[in-house]
Amino acid sequence: MEKNDWTATTFYVIGTQQTTFMFLITLLISINRYIAVKYPLSYKHHFSRSKIIIILLCFIILSTMIGLGNIFLNPRYKKSGFYDYFAPYLESKYKIYYQIFCQLFIYGTISIVTCIFNVMAVLTLKKHKKAGFDLTSVGDFYFLIYLSSELRKALKTNLGCSKKFNNKVNIKVIYRRLALRTVSIYGYIL
Repeated sequence: MEKNDWTATTFYVIGTQQTTFMFLITLLISINRYIAVKYPLSYKHHFSRSKIIIILLCFIILSTMIGLGNIFLNPRYKKSGFYDYFAPYLESKYKIYYQIFCQLFIYGTISIVTCIFNVMAVLTLKKHKKAGFDLTSVGDFYFLIYLSSELRKALKTNLGCSKKFNNKVNIKVIYRRLALRTVSIYGYIL
C-alpha cells in the first residue's frame, strides 16, 4: 500500500486544482456577462483574445499552486468503512486549516463575488427591460438554481425576469369595423 501513495497525492492535487479552476471559471463567466450587459461598447476591449489567454493562464497557475498545497498534507490510502474499502485521506494534523482556507476563504469568496456579479447583471437587464431574459439561463450558477425548485420560483417571482411572468398579456383588444361612407363627386353614397 505504501508504494501506491503517490496516487493518493495525485488524486488530491488534481481534484483540488480542478475544483479551484472551475470556481475561477465561474467567476470569469459572471464578470464577462456583467461587463457585456453593463458596458457593451467596451466589452471587446476588456475581453480580447490576448487578455482571455492571460487570465486563463493565471487561473491555471493559481489553481495548480492551490492543488500542490495538498502534497504537504501527506495524502495516503487507508482501509476504512464497514466494508474495508481503500480511500485516500490526508494524514497531516494541519489538514483542517488547509481545508478551511480552501473551502471558506477561496471557494466562499469566489461564490459570493460570482453571485454579486450575477445579481448585478440581472438587475441591469431588468433595468433595460429585456423581457426575453430568463434567469435559469445563467449557466454559472445553474447548480444552485436547479437544486431547489422553491429557490427558482422565488427568484422568478421576486425579480420578475422569467419569460413566463413577463410575456403575459392581460389586455383584451376589441376590433371594430368602421363603416365609412364615401360620397362621390355627384352626391351619391357609395
